[in-house]
Amino acid sequence: MAHPENETFRHRYNMDGTFDSICSLCDLTIASANDVQQLFSFERSHDCDPVRLYEVASGTWPLYRSGVA
Repeated sequence: MAHPENETFRHRYNMDGTFDSICSLCDLTIASANDVQQLFSFERSHDCDPVRLYEVASGTWPLYRSGVA
């Protein structure tokens, strides 16, 4: 469930009782917290990396470089 004012972020409940906030645009987990309410401040301050957005949109993410997976 995302914050009602911002549908850009998905929330995932983890088996250890924490919640993750995942940006729907750049697909990064931007924060983890014990209480979902704690995620909102991280979401307000998140700015997607333009290079990451390009890579996600063009299908080149994740990048596999020679010798690095």
